[in-house]
Amino acid sequence: MERDYARIYIERLKKLLGFGTDVKRQSPIPTEVIDQDPEGDFIALLDRVRDKKPVHIDSFWNSNPPEIHIGLDFGTSYTKACWYYLDKAQRRLVTWNESWNGESSYFLPSRLWLDSENVLHIAVPQEKQPREIRYFKMAVAGQYFGQRILPGGLKLLSDPYRIYAAFYIARCFEWIEQQAVSVEAANLKNRSIVWSCNMGVPISYFDSEISQHYQELLTAARHMQKAITDSEPMEWLDALYQEALQKPLDNRFLPVPELYAEACGVFSDFHTPEGYYTLFDVGGGTVDGAVMRFERVAGEPQVNFLTASVEALGAEVVESCRGNGNKLHELRSKLDHQTAELIMDAKHKAQADWREYRYLPGPYPI
Repeated sequence: MERDYARIYIERLKKLLGFGTDVKRQSPIPTEVIDQDPEGDFIALLDRVRDKKPVHIDSFWNSNPPEIHIGLDFGTSYTKACWYYLDKAQRRLVTWNESWNGESSYFLPSRLWLDSENVLHIAVPQEKQPREIRYFKMAVAGQYFGQRILPGGLKLLSDPYRIYAAFYIARCFEWIEQQAVSVEAANLKNRSIVWSCNMGVPISYFDSEISQHYQELLTAARHMQKAITDSEPMEWLDALYQEALQKPLDNRFLPVPELYAEACGVFSDFHTPEGYYTLFDVGGGTVDGAVMRFERVAGEPQVNFLTASVEALGAEVVESCRGNGNKLHELRSKLDHQTAELIMDAKHKAQADWREYRYLPGPYPI
């Protein structure tokens, strides 16, 4: 009985790989090996294949390389990520390197350290008087918050804050790839993987020149990823960044609007009514807001963004003003103004439709 099961199994395997007599042979397994298997001895077949493996077998197995897509939430205060193995439709959250933050967590603080010798570190060094660098995501968009930390005595060709961000993202990419390959070692061993990524950016940046800055960061991070470790001199990182600028932008690694990604969960729900929505993403450094119209066309959900804005009004900004009543009042006024401006601009763009609604079906906090 066991022999019958083995024969059935090997025949199915042959058909899948193109060995069967009723299937055109496209297998890299030598014909003489296939024909010498009258009894369906799987172990013997493997031994003979191992001995007579043709040169082109690797290209055969890799003809459809595995694809893994990275979702990177590069936050002002914390960074989160997941990866999606397309072949298996399998998603996994990333647990970050414990040595970077002293604990194993899904949340990685968006911070770096620059020591007195202008060496950049992703984990705090124990000597050389390191200075903590934060809010480099905002700085890339021209919004500086807190003390600016710059290398001393260096003439760099690149903006230091773009170097900081590219270095940080590059180390994130390398860690994510290592985790994915480790978890899927049985499926990915000796195979060339096709990697891609979407990184969230505030929606108001997406249709502006600022979006190109983030695209540049992604390309630079990919370029320097395999050439760096957790600690690197700024001169070396500057040289790698300049090299990346000479290369075409990597269109497999793209920024996407954060609010769009977040809204997908809301609007994929069958029970979500059509209409206008105001969404806010309150982060550590910024508040990202947008007004959108949601409708279903032929049963398929569609979202049209009417207005969007981002302001440095996040939780950490508010916390830094605790105890300062005047400053807190000013922040509240800015938030009120941001909300009013979003809604009024949207009303001007869709006046006819807007008259149908007596109220907004929002705001919807995320």
